[in-house]
Amino acid sequence: MRDCNKRISVIVGKEEHEEWKDFAEEVTHSSVSQLVRWSVEQAIRRERGDNPGAEVNLEGITEYLEELQNRLENVEGEIKELHRIAKSGNGENQRREKIEEDVLGLLRETGNAMTIPQIADNLPHASEEVKKAIGELEDKHLLNRITPEESVHQDGVPRWKAL
Repeated sequence: MRDCNKRISVIVGKEEHEEWKDFAEEVTHSSVSQLVRWSVEQAIRRERGDNPGAEVNLEGITEYLEELQNRLENVEGEIKELHRIAKSGNGENQRREKIEEDVLGLLRETGNAMTIPQIADNLPHASEEVKKAIGELEDKHLLNRITPEESVHQDGVPRWKAL
């Protein structure tokens, strides 16, 4: 039985053949002959107006995904830099964190619920700084606010206790 497939020869230089071969492996993961067959089919479809957009452009998608990955890496780097800058904060953040640690440490050490003036009297920090630290610790759910109604002292002053 005879083979009904027809052969076509294309004569190209050695460098051009290597370029075609590399391109075929990279783009279509196939041989040069399959790349040529695919390219001719695409050219015929384009000339005839047969839905040229139906074929998936993997090369374009790959390039887009690589570009997107690079952008995401850049954004991630910028976020890390902003986070580093925010953490440094000219020492203010470190000072605030130190005050928070001192307040939390005192409340845990005593085990008692204390008012802001009582906490400030036991620490080398101003009442305003202590008040801000308590607010931050409360937001972080590390302190429990005891309202005057819940307090055994019944003096109308709120107290805080470490969790």
